[in-house]
Amino acid sequence: MKKVYLFIYNDETGTREELKAIISIMNTVLTWRFDMPHSFYIISENSAIELYDEFTKAHGIKGRYMFIECTDNKQGQMLPDTWYLLNNKQLKPKS
Repeated sequence: MKKVYLFIYNDETGTREELKAIISIMNTVLTWRFDMPHSFYIISENSAIELYDEFTKAHGIKGRYMFIECTDNKQGQMLPDTWYLLNNKQLKPKS
């Protein structure tokens, strides 16, 4: 079953471009997007510990970061494409 995760990190973890490169090749990540500093939205069929393990193997342990599963109990001011991803667990199709 697909799950939505919020990956949050600090500056010591790496730059957005460095982390984007790692997340893009992770086998446990189906798709992802970002629209805010220091965070990615990740779709995966794996657990948070499996995401963490694969990320740590590729990246090592530097900085602070966490994978948090998002549930249906969410609200906020987000871009429509982000809401689509969070609610449908896939990127919004291009029009």
